[in-house]
Amino acid sequence: MTKSPLLRAATALLALTAATLASAEPMTAADLATFSRVAAHTVSPDGAWVTWQQTETDSSTYVRTIGLWVVPASGGTPVRIADIDAANETSPAFSPDGTRLYFVSNKSGTDQLWFVTFANGTAGSPVQASDTVADVAGFEIAPDGSRIVLWGDIASDCPAFGCTGNGDRATQGGGSGRTYNEIFVRHWDAWETPGVYSRTFAFTIAADGKLTGDAIAIAPELIGDTPSKPFGGGEEVAWSADSGTVYLTRRIADRTEPTSTNLDIYAAPLAGGAAINLTDANEATDTLPAPSPDGRWLAYAAMARPGYEADRQVVMLRDLRSGTVRALTQ
Repeated sequence: MTKSPLLRAATALLALTAATLASAEPMTAADLATFSRVAAHTVSPDGAWVTWQQTETDSSTYVRTIGLWVVPASGGTPVRIADIDAANETSPAFSPDGTRLYFVSNKSGTDQLWFVTFANGTAGSPVQASDTVADVAGFEIAPDGSRIVLWGDIASDCPAFGCTGNGDRATQGGGSGRTYNEIFVRHWDAWETPGVYSRTFAFTIAADGKLTGDAIAIAPELIGDTPSKPFGGGEEVAWSADSGTVYLTRRIADRTEPTSTNLDIYAAPLAGGAAINLTDANEATDTLPAPSPDGRWLAYAAMARPGYEADRQVVMLRDLRSGTVRALTQ
């Protein structure tokens, strides 16, 4: 019987696949440990370029380094940029006009904000933009490019982005022990440092791209972590369309914190005044604030059952003019 062309092609493909599988080596633990790891992708304002951070692991020492890469959005060969010798580069983000690419690097001995000028996929030499006492854990640039929010672990009574001493209220016990007189002590795999929280501060960006002026503590009257710990990040901090208000997710640090899932979203005006709790009515989690570009709406994710960490998240939409809220994905 004469085989059809389709059957002959399928037979050949199966034979090729079988030969390839026979010659392939099984995956090993070393392969898993040394795979490149890609994260934190971002797109330039004009949509022409994509950048991301990529972790590489040395196959002999297993030492990991993190660098930044860029590729045309239409396709092409990725190129490493903003490479600083003997340092890591993480968390890339474009300025609103697309002329600078900001990121975090540990080259100075602490994690600080850096940037490179950017044009047509080509980056200039790295420039250190911040010099704060505390490590910079992350940042969010205002839509108008005039200001930026930084966050990091800072003592609750420190008015600046880091002070002398870390604010730790735990006392040293015998040996490696520590004495705590408040909770909570540990969350998942991270030990808490009493008196120190993840806090957000606003800075002005000067014409040369560096930070200038004094840091403005955002909602310092609200004691708690923003972003939340241990899993929160930049998705919990957002600027309003007019760059005048910061929306942030916070769980108040009080005696109920260890058992509470009541994260709330606050609107903190930088012109002054206390932050407003926009989700006070819901005693479960409210997070992921996302303002609309026209400034009228605030989308966010909410859970319904207090205390239940694995509850379903529903996308909510708040009219910032009227205050009415409706569920979009119920």
